[in-house]
Amino acid sequence: LSVMDVRPALGRAYQAARLRRAEELFLSNQGWSLEQYRKDGVKLMSPEVYARTHQEIANYDFSASILMAGFGEEDDGPAILSVRNPGVTVDHTKIGFWCIGSGATAAQTSLFERRYSWNINAEDATYYVYEAKRRAEAAQGVGQSTDLYLIRRRISPMRIGLPFAASSG
Repeated sequence: LSVMDVRPALGRAYQAARLRRAEELFLSNQGWSLEQYRKDGVKLMSPEVYARTHQEIANYDFSASILMAGFGEEDDGPAILSVRNPGVTVDHTKIGFWCIGSGATAAQTSLFERRYSWNINAEDATYYVYEAKRRAEAAQGVGQSTDLYLIRRRISPMRIGLPFAASSG
């Protein structure tokens, strides 16, 4: 199996979670389920209410992003996928990294400046990723708490301590 085999399932899971939340927000207060809405909504709701509800569900922003990385048995290197509203999956494997969240632009810029790739040594990778994370902290909503793990094929992830964290800036 390749990690890319996971891609469709990841997108479907995101879409299902998004629709469950949309159902809670826009239908459950009226006692409707999404299934009932799809089956009977057009018949039982006024055209205006049906159209408005349809737009609310279609335009609902789940406000969540997912980043997944890993190794499949058939993969040459690590695979990196992201999922964003409304369940769109994007493959970032060729770039060798990706960032999500409010600090993503700062972090990605840092990694591009360092010419980060998945085949650099572990020490440089650790430093570059931590540096990018620290730059991302300039964005609103990015906390200072950081956990770094080294992930290699067929080896359990290893937590990397950050003794330099207190003095870095």
